[in-house]
Amino acid sequence: MTITIDGTSGIASVDGSAGSPSVRGSDANSGILYDSDTVAISTAGSERVRVSSGGKLLVGTTTDAPYGTRYLTVGDTSIDDVCLEIRSSSTTGRLYFTDSSSSGVGAYQGELTFDHNSGANRMHTKIAGTTKISVTTDGLTFNGDTAAANALSDYEEGTWTMNPHDGSCNTAYAKYRKVGNKVTIWGLASSFSDTTTNDMIKIKGLPYATSSSWAVSSGAAMVSNVDEEAAWNCFMSDDHVRFYGSSTGSFAQLRHNELNSGHEIYFSATYPVN
Repeated sequence: MTITIDGTSGIASVDGSAGSPSVRGSDANSGILYDSDTVAISTAGSERVRVSSGGKLLVGTTTDAPYGTRYLTVGDTSIDDVCLEIRSSSTTGRLYFTDSSSSGVGAYQGELTFDHNSGANRMHTKIAGTTKISVTTDGLTFNGDTAAANALSDYEEGTWTMNPHDGSCNTAYAKYRKVGNKVTIWGLASSFSDTTTNDMIKIKGLPYATSSSWAVSSGAAMVSNVDEEAAWNCFMSDDHVRFYGSSTGSFAQLRHNELNSGHEIYFSATYPVN
């Protein structure tokens, strides 16, 4: 292939054009062109890549990003720019989302930041980088909060299987959701095999044991077809759930021999974990 170098094909200060680049091969409309302290590459008569006079690499556009000095800009500037900056201090890397309808800082609509010192990733919103979400080594934080104790370290949801201390029961419904160090459970237990002993009903099988730093936590319960008439609540302790009511001023514990045929226990509770 013959390489043609043509420094006279352009006019004024321009050497070449997208349709007739100054350095080209046998394809007359693909090659390298020079324009006002910039270098560009064209294919099929259209400019594709440009290194601007400010040292920015532009892909799919001929207009510099409106914010910052070191950028990779991708996209049509009549719509939006996507700009990538790596700071020379090597402490922060940023991905900017800009709005071409504005200029300067006003065009800066959003930002993703990685802090090399703390190892945190942050998401910022329009104007002046207001932090909305940070992913830190402690977890997920919101609205610029940097306290490790406030970081959301976990989210999980699923099902669990009830396992009574005495006999067995039917797990008609049992789900849980863990947000950070708080767990919420929902359950429907029925058809207990033991309806004769005087033992307290204790349902094991919790997806997470209660926190050792908390003695107890409680939730609501609705019990049908039992001999004891009371307003029932569930009580969380260690790895199981117990049921208590108070109809005469003292606590009443729900026991197996108080269950009638067709008995059901609906309950939900939120408790802390380690």
